Amino acid sequence: MKKLNTAVIGGDKRMRRLYELLKENGECVIALNGGTDDIKAAARNRDAVILPVPCSLDGVFLNCPPDYAAPRLAEVAELIEGGTVLFGGGLTEEIKELCTRQGVTCRDLLEDEALLIKNAQLTAEGALEYTFRELDRAVLGANMLVIGFGRVGQATARILTAVGAKVWVSARSSAQLALAQATGCSVIPLAELKNAVGNRWDMIYNTVPANILADILPSFKAGTPLMELASGNIYEEAAKKAELPYIIARALPGKTAPETAALIIYERIIQLLQR
Repeated sequence: MKKLNTAVIGGDKRMRRLYELLKENGECVIALNGGTDDIKAAARNRDAVILPVPCSLDGVFLNCPPDYAAPRLAEVAELIEGGTVLFGGGLTEEIKELCTRQGVTCRDLLEDEALLIKNAQLTAEGALEYTFRELDRAVLGANMLVIGFGRVGQATARILTAVGAKVWVSARSSAQLALAQATGCSVIPLAELKNAVGNRWDMIYNTVPANILADILPSFKAGTPLMELASGNIYEEAAKKAELPYIIARALPGKTAPETAALIIYERIIQLLQR
């Protein structure tokens, strides 16, 4: 494969490491992450432009370090030239349509199953690290509740079980509950969770990116930490009213394992560009 000419725009520590990996194998520039802030120059004449994963935390502004004035995501997309491949996580329909009109090919990394499976494992490891920080007791023997049993829910339950926690899983899907039970977890259908909360859990992990717990949170024991592993901060106000410490732990791979997270993204981008 020919040497690549790429640009990394925005992001966190993993994007800085991704830039370094790309630069080792071709020409690469970085913008809004310790380098030039000239996005137009950075995006010009590139084989690929890589935005963060996720590319935006609010759907409007580019995800970039807090000491930079974040530009609008649409403004960044408008500067990418036709013939370029645009990579990013959580690209909105507006951005995809804009890129199509400009002749830019979009690759949404948060729709890439191979990358998501690996990312889920990093998220679970990060959740465990946050758990060690937040709990005032050992994880061994602790009672943990995982809401949802998709990729992140499965990885989180698996890693908690591996370190000796007692794990319950609550989900709507009977298939997910059956899978959770088959892997050694106790299960509670989501519809029955409100009547089963009590004093049972030392930590709650939400992996569902939808508001499904607002009516249930007041039933949890006050002081039980709720760790948000899904997108956004869905329950910030509801958790406060229920007196549940709310731990926003999104984008954990970039915070707790930037080196590995960057390598996963790099390898997947190279695979996709070679097709």
